[in-house]
Amino acid sequence: MRFPFVKDSIPFICVTFISFIFFALAGFAILSLISILLLLFFIIFFRDPERTTPHLKDAIIAPADGKIISIERDKDIEGKRFQKISIFMSIWDVHVNRIPFGGMVKDIEYRPGRFLTAYKDEASESNEQNIVDIDSHNGHRIRVVQVAGIFARRIVCWLKRGEIVKAGQRLGVIRFGSRVDLFLPEHSEIIRQVGEKVKAGRDIIGYLK
Repeated sequence: MRFPFVKDSIPFICVTFISFIFFALAGFAILSLISILLLLFFIIFFRDPERTTPHLKDAIIAPADGKIISIERDKDIEGKRFQKISIFMSIWDVHVNRIPFGGMVKDIEYRPGRFLTAYKDEASESNEQNIVDIDSHNGHRIRVVQVAGIFARRIVCWLKRGEIVKAGQRLGVIRFGSRVDLFLPEHSEIIRQVGEKVKAGRDIIGYLK
């Protein structure tokens, strides 16, 4: 049976659970209450549920749980035109990120930066981030950018350069509250709207064309 939480959560859950037991036995009611509330928060935040990924031709799967806060139709990256979809993850969303489309991991680049509120547009350029470029089996380049937020102080990526990945596969996790920017080829068909909520590894966000 698979552990239903991110592996990074084990120290947080263990420490808060032990703290709760200690404070409860010692008779410190307020501290034991704080400990149990923190324990519940970590259990909710680090949950990692299984997802059933639809395998439809050319379907692009949402890389993150959360709310779509912007869609930009004409972004230039290294001389190529892309569409950019930004998904904001609140602290209550599942923070495990997933692969949007199958292919090969071409490059992974970590960029240090600031910790502005992830909801702001400038966070995409200024904040600490991890960039994952994926070359699809049909020759398209897709970019997933994990962006840290004001509370997110660690970005974790579980991929390696050259790795063959499939849609819905776990990519990494961001702690605590953040955003993911998805860059798609300019002719991709996006079927979602700003304000919609999506689930990583489950919801179709568009189609490659």
